[in-house]
Amino acid sequence: MSSNKDSSSADVNILVKPEDATIQYTGESIAEIGKQLALRATVWDSAANGYGGLNPESTPTATLGNITKIWIAFDIYPTDSCLSGTPMATQYAQVADDGVSGDGIGNRPAVLSPQEPKARSARL
Repeated sequence: MSSNKDSSSADVNILVKPEDATIQYTGESIAEIGKQLALRATVWDSAANGYGGLNPESTPTATLGNITKIWIAFDIYPTDSCLSGTPMATQYAQVADDGVSGDGIGNRPAVLSPQEPKARSARL
């Protein structure tokens, strides 16, 4: 393309930092043997109302991150492991911005198929 206007360029350094967030497991903790277990986790951005984690942001400098970029890992352990050691399986689910759009709070439901008894945990 040609243009009659002058153009110039400059190098710019941009510092990008990870956004703080917290997670709480809010799904079922027990189900009958042979029944599905409803897994669910709620995620709060550090600028969201109700955030209880480290480094909370407050107005006027608070910026809500895009929580739909967050994935939750539901780690599944044998029941006798006390949630320690290596998980026997991990199920991943992307956070959905449900409820009030853009408020920095989202949920992610998932379902654990019935098999043998298991313990579960959720992590970002």
